[in-house]
Amino acid sequence: MIVQVKSTLHLLQMSKSLEPFFGYADGASRSTQNLSSAAWAIFDPSGELVSFKGICIGRSTNNIAEYSTLKELLSDAIFLGIR
Repeated sequence: MIVQVKSTLHLLQMSKSLEPFFGYADGASRSTQNLSSAAWAIFDPSGELVSFKGICIGRSTNNIAEYSTLKELLSDAIFLGIR
């Protein structure tokens, strides 16, 4: 189950407890060079950092960068067993 609150995602681990994991994501595009990047972080229910990653997307718009960031965060969460 995923609930979006502004740029914060509450990710629920499908296990014994339903305490939420927290995901923060941001994508950006520099208009002068048209280069985009994405970064995200996932924290467990106790506030410990579980994953922090970033990528260079290359040429794209800011909307594509934001969308790509969300997609990468969700892929990372699924890889870590957070559903």
